[in-house]
Amino acid sequence: MNKKNVIHIGDISIGGDYPIAIQSMLSCHPAQKSVALKQIQELQDVGCQILRVAFPDMEAVETIPFLLANSKMPIVADVHFHPSIATECIKKGVHKLRLNPSNIKSKEEQKKIVHLAKEYSVPIRIGLNGGSMHNVQTEEEALSNMQLLLQKEIHFLQEEHFDQIVLSVKNSEIRINQYLNQWAFDTFPYPLHIGLTEAGSLVPGIIKTAIGLQPLLERKIGNTIRVSLTGELRNEVLAARYLLQTFGLYAGVRITSCPTCGRCKWDVKSYVERLEKDTLLIQKSVHVAMMGCEVNGPGEAANADIGMAGSGSKAVLFQKGKVEKTGKTEEIYQVLLQRIQSYSVD
Repeated sequence: MNKKNVIHIGDISIGGDYPIAIQSMLSCHPAQKSVALKQIQELQDVGCQILRVAFPDMEAVETIPFLLANSKMPIVADVHFHPSIATECIKKGVHKLRLNPSNIKSKEEQKKIVHLAKEYSVPIRIGLNGGSMHNVQTEEEALSNMQLLLQKEIHFLQEEHFDQIVLSVKNSEIRINQYLNQWAFDTFPYPLHIGLTEAGSLVPGIIKTAIGLQPLLERKIGNTIRVSLTGELRNEVLAARYLLQTFGLYAGVRITSCPTCGRCKWDVKSYVERLEKDTLLIQKSVHVAMMGCEVNGPGEAANADIGMAGSGSKAVLFQKGKVEKTGKTEEIYQVLLQRIQSYSVD
């Protein structure tokens, strides 16, 4: 079972043959409109496709028209405990609802939410994570309890004839996370949101997430992804993109760059940073190499589609390891950028 039911979240579709969609989440209360607007723009600029927002109170709910007007990304409402907030979010036009199992106790209130979501064609993500478990002592107990709870929630939605379902079973423990997602993928026809909860700050969080998600991505498990990091929101999106690129699941410019050594006589780091920024939203599977010296650079990066290597104020442009042009460093960089923008894969 490789393909999942197709679910539409605003203008983003997941499941079926659609690629994995990258999402992130506002870190501020949406009533802080200037901060929210800045974060929305920051995420859009790096290619975030789905935006989740926490709605802890009615003040937050009142910002939904503002968010919809200022975000190109579909809005997912993250709601805990308060059924009235969930129903108001649906009525005000959010594109998806994320509910954590067991946080809304009343079955009647749950039914109201589901029936309204069906009326408004709003998908529901069953957002199950380690925090949904209480008084769990062992790993086996955690696995068993999370499986039972997810099955229970799915059964409830099915009984209400609701099938616009997205699943997530995330945990901060790598082994539990891998097992649960493999099980959910094998068991249910619904799209799966993957990630590793509470991964940590930038470097440890990326490493832990990459290790934790590798077995899933190798098996093409997952329909949306979030790399949950403490810090700048843009890093979540960039980390997700580069992770998906590594497994051939995201069409984008892949950059190889050398760590530099004593032979290096040009500022590789600043040019790599420029190239990352200048090619960020180019959706072409192009492998580009940025090498520190023109002696070994083209040969060492012969597997790259195109690249440049420098020597002082001069640089060379090479393609498949063959030098094509020599000139001033900035001139070669501009030619490289033009070639990337016009590059076509044979």
